[in-house]
Amino acid sequence: MIKINYPKDKKSFHKQYINKLNISKKQRRYFYRLMYYTNLKRFNINYLDYILLAPFEELLKIVFSTTLTTKEVEKLKIFFNYDYKSKNKFQPKIKSFFENELKIKTCYFCNIDFVNSFNDRDDYHDFLDFIKRAKREDLLKIKGIGDKKADKILAERNDINNSQIIQSLISNNSSINLEDKYSHFTLDHVLDKGSHPLIALSLYNFVPSCYSCNSKFKGSKQFINNDSMGYLSPTSNNFSFNDEVKFKLYFHNNKDIST
Repeated sequence: MIKINYPKDKKSFHKQYINKLNISKKQRRYFYRLMYYTNLKRFNINYLDYILLAPFEELLKIVFSTTLTTKEVEKLKIFFNYDYKSKNKFQPKIKSFFENELKIKTCYFCNIDFVNSFNDRDDYHDFLDFIKRAKREDLLKIKGIGDKKADKILAERNDINNSQIIQSLISNNSSINLEDKYSHFTLDHVLDKGSHPLIALSLYNFVPSCYSCNSKFKGSKQFINNDSMGYLSPTSNNFSFNDEVKFKLYFHNNKDIST
């Protein structure tokens, strides 16, 4: 794992996040009622933005400070709706925020697979890599690219700097749309949103990760509340896992080393 390096201007970074979520006054009033006029008042949390922007160390205190009832969990899931199937889910907004505000290159868990925000139909590192290596059928997925243009791009790849069509694509890649696309970019909740819906939208509970780490390798085991928690998350100010934990990989070469 590697630590996430957030922008130095935290005030602006936080402001952009709150603006991106665009939580209405009506929703905020509902939150206050939820916290103060139900059993959730025992959290003693005064501001919604505090939950959304609290450091990871504070999130640990919040989630392990009390036990939620089933009814409370369901109420919080409705309000802090990350990806439940409804028009009010926040996942697209949060994903867009991370894409625009952080210079993400590789997965913060494995530090191997690319998790950039470039959308494509294969394992390309960025748009330039797409232009250099894209298969013909992928080039045809760019709106406005037909058979002739695709063949021209393939023919001129060896001389990119002098290819007018390729240079035009590179300079305008931010506005290019790809059909049938998916993203390499996923966000993982360090503290499970299902068990801890109160922090389902908290900025420092998200780790940009590759599909494999997020969906296949991490599993669904819950963290245990102990002193080491603050050192394990790449979002934590105290993160030190990469300095304190080392791995060695041994290969067997199938050779008989006996004398």
